[in-house]
Amino acid sequence: MRARYASTMDGWKAWQKGYRFGILLLIPPEPLRSRVNALRAAHDPVSAAAIDAHVSLTVPLPRAPTEERWAELETLAGGVASFTVTYGPARRFPSSSVVFLDIEPKHVLAELVATLESASLFEEAGPRQYPFTPHMTIAEFIPPDRTEPLLKQLEGTAPMGTFECAEVCLSVPDEAFRFSTQGRLALGA
Repeated sequence: MRARYASTMDGWKAWQKGYRFGILLLIPPEPLRSRVNALRAAHDPVSAAAIDAHVSLTVPLPRAPTEERWAELETLAGGVASFTVTYGPARRFPSSSVVFLDIEPKHVLAELVATLESASLFEEAGPRQYPFTPHMTIAEFIPPDRTEPLLKQLEGTAPMGTFECAEVCLSVPDEAFRFSTQGRLALGA
């Protein structure tokens, strides 16, 4: 597995540097991805400029995966059956201005994360800042006084539905801290 990693992290904030080797996540299919990307661009252009709609799964990779470690991740992911993801409605985290689409089934996603993070690649990974809560962010870098009005605006209009999840993606930032898919892990392979 050959991924492209940023050759320099000049201008990156301290927290961004932890993402140098990427993160494993779910990327929603079209047209959901475009709908959520449009919401992100309208309500949080800073986040939208860095990464498309997604559901973060693992903690950031602590180092670039070797071929052997990528093969281990492929084996682990292949042992997990594909599943149906349910998204919506829009919610917020308590004591936070983050607005997101709720994601289910939480127990299946938690098991997927535990399986992926059991890989030897994650032995040196830092701890999770917050407990794993599957969500698809709409806005995170917004003033707290905009959170409730945004939730009201999204009431009844936020995307809701399902999609089939058959893969996990490795998303890696470039020098401008813009993420792109650099690898894919098939589920149930």
